[in-house]
Amino acid sequence: MMTDSTYIPDIHQDLTSTRAWANPGLKGVVLLAWGVTLRQLNQYQTPTGVNGICEEDEVVINEALEANVFHFLRLAVVAVHDFHKEEYYLKKVHGLVTDFIFHMPLKVKELRTRGDEAARIAASQSSLEPPTSPSHGFQYLLRLIGDLYRTDPLGLRLSVEYCLELLKQDLAGENSLTCLLLGLLKTCLSKDW
Repeated sequence: MMTDSTYIPDIHQDLTSTRAWANPGLKGVVLLAWGVTLRQLNQYQTPTGVNGICEEDEVVINEALEANVFHFLRLAVVAVHDFHKEEYYLKKVHGLVTDFIFHMPLKVKELRTRGDEAARIAASQSSLEPPTSPSHGFQYLLRLIGDLYRTDPLGLRLSVEYCLELLKQDLAGENSLTCLLLGLLKTCLSKDW
């Protein structure tokens, strides 16, 4: 990936094209993973011409969020009957969610702020938003986290691993959203605490 100067631009061009996908939710998941990858690539020396692409991580993430990626992951992936019995897929979704929160804390904060604002507007106008509005992104993320860690038939204790890592960062003063997320996870996982 880092040695081929055409790999990242080619993948980026294919993923960000306006071509419609048969499953927009799946495109959202791929875009979320690609956006987080671009954010991570910013930390490394990349081939010539790739830095500009890496700076488009926010645009890619925004497109994933507009596709209601967290809502899709929750309903189409985590809700599958035997999902929590498949270690590989469980760890992949866990990694995607934790990488998003860890590498893009300002985007998480933006989602929360946007959701709060949409709720205030809806309450003042006494109107309801469509059930899958992108302004519900933070709510969808929290529900995904709750459903992802609610059961642990394999005994992986990914929620504890996740919480301990966030706690370490919080003690180091690196993540201002940690207290909020830990409190929400504690509520969602009350039987594990």
